Amino acid sequence: MYRVKVIFEAKKGIYFNNSYKHYFKSFFERHCPEGFYVFSDVIPQKTKKTENGFWAIGKIAFYFSHYNPETLVNLTIKLLEEKITINDFQVLKAEKTEFIKPKNEYNAYLWSPLLVVDNNLKPVEYEREPERFNELMRLNLINKYEKVYGNYPEDDRFIFLFKNNFTKIKEGDFALYKGAFEIIGSEELLKVAYICGLGCFNENGYGMITDNLYVWKRLNI
Repeated sequence: MYRVKVIFEAKKGIYFNNSYKHYFKSFFERHCPEGFYVFSDVIPQKTKKTENGFWAIGKIAFYFSHYNPETLVNLTIKLLEEKITINDFQVLKAEKTEFIKPKNEYNAYLWSPLLVVDNNLKPVEYEREPERFNELMRLNLINKYEKVYGNYPEDDRFIFLFKNNFTKIKEGDFALYKGAFEIIGSEELLKVAYICGLGCFNENGYGMITDNLYVWKRLNI
């Protein structure tokens, strides 16, 4: 399974407010109404934060993934053909796309914040209820696996552990997390995590993971 890296250019700088992911989601919903995609945060070469967002300067990257290769290709074509609105006044035009095959490493990083909620959409906090946090993530991955592959995984073991420190972000009533982590357990569920994302609301830009945190150091375009 592959994911796509998208490159934009912002020589003079482009401003992203904190709600920019809603515009990205609108693009994906328009061309992929069945869902099951996940996308990363915007990753600029240079950035300057403000109270309500940030300035991105130079090249800008973001990544997205979908379990269906045909859908992934079609989304990539649409990205190259169209522009993505990022606020009420600015649009982005993709300069380059690249298909990347992740290594599906057990030690990885969050490219977009992780969010876990229960059946009542109440957020569950990792540091307060780690066992429940893990079990909800495991059941969520099993559900994704069944929808993608049509059967129950042979191995349904799953343990998620943050390494050292993690960053906790409050977004309204929700608790979001970013940081390096380790997964112990099923290779089947690990693969689905890389394809569809970890946790909940992946179509909103949450829970995309990567085995390579460094976007720009190895980029040659």
